[in-house]
Amino acid sequence: MTGVAVLGGSSPLVPYLLEHLPQDGSVTLVSRRLAAAPPTAATTTYADAPADLDVARAVSLMPVWELPAYFDWLAERGCRRLVVLSSTSRFTKTASARAHDRDLAARLAGGEDAVEAWAADAGVALTILRPTMVYGGPADGNVSELTRVLRRFRVVPLVGSGSGLRQPVHMGDVAATAARALLADRTPRTAYDISGGEVLAYRRLVDRIRGTVPGPTLVVRVPGWPFRLLERTLPRSRKASLAAGMVDRMGTDMVFDHSAAAADLGHQPRAFTPGV
Repeated sequence: MTGVAVLGGSSPLVPYLLEHLPQDGSVTLVSRRLAAAPPTAATTTYADAPADLDVARAVSLMPVWELPAYFDWLAERGCRRLVVLSSTSRFTKTASARAHDRDLAARLAGGEDAVEAWAADAGVALTILRPTMVYGGPADGNVSELTRVLRRFRVVPLVGSGSGLRQPVHMGDVAATAARALLADRTPRTAYDISGGEVLAYRRLVDRIRGTVPGPTLVVRVPGWPFRLLERTLPRSRKASLAAGMVDRMGTDMVFDHSAAAADLGHQPRAFTPGV
């Protein structure tokens, strides 16, 4: 058997990715949570792909720091082309005041370094893609989470003016760019930042999401100190730390230039369209 392997086959990106891959049954989804990724007519699925599977090309949607566990697996199946998704959080969370943010940045950087070293040694053509804020599914963890808060509580807190710039990128655009990279023999650069087609302030992003939620919703201005106090009071609470971190980032710019991805990979992201 020859074809394409998708590691992290239960990722919400999979349906978008399959739209751009061969529709001849040559795509294999590899997942430890197979039930979360129903097969399509064009796809074979395996929790553990058989040893005789010939994987000429592979794309990894799993956390990049988990990929080293699959190096032998890929080598044994003849992989010669690999596209890996990482994240711009490698850069935006490096100097965070919070240990879990710095740890995430370190894991992303370490994972990328390990993949680059392995690919160079194994003669595998590698491309790393780093999306910004990804949205487009019920479990994207970004826009979907804000949508759930608005649906449940009808309000969303805002600290300060919410002037920090964002550049959310839709899952469909991430998948399309990943597929183009995968189907090319190699790319001029090893790594690319892939951001969305619109830059907007955090407050505008929230207002755009509010427009997709039926019924009245409110943005409530609140001070930041209660979130930071809660974090100090509950130092072991991940939720308290995540909330305080989110508050601190409302005024921070998180935008990235995707011109290299546009030139080399045809990355053409849409404007921010929540609810699509």
